[in-house]
Amino acid sequence: MREEQELAGVRAWNRRPYGDRTDQELTRLIATGPVDARRQDKAAAEAEAAERALQEQIAADKACDETRGRREVAPIYQLLDRADEQLATARTE
Repeated sequence: MREEQELAGVRAWNRRPYGDRTDQELTRLIATGPVDARRQDKAAAEAEAAERALQEQIAADKACDETRGRREVAPIYQLLDRADEQLATARTE
């Protein structure tokens, strides 16, 4: 019978529709809800600001035809150039 009630969407009279939380837990959730919402809003605003800054950086890099990856590997190019020079020297010797 319980299975049929669950399939039909009928809940027992002694079960709350929002779970088995006590009145104290529900009161705490209601009281802390706005604070948590403000925290989440603040975190979302910070994430949006970071995204905007990153998008601006990407746009500036595109305008200069430079990417973050190119900037990070630029020191390696000097090392590769030196290696090419040393290889050419070694081949001539």
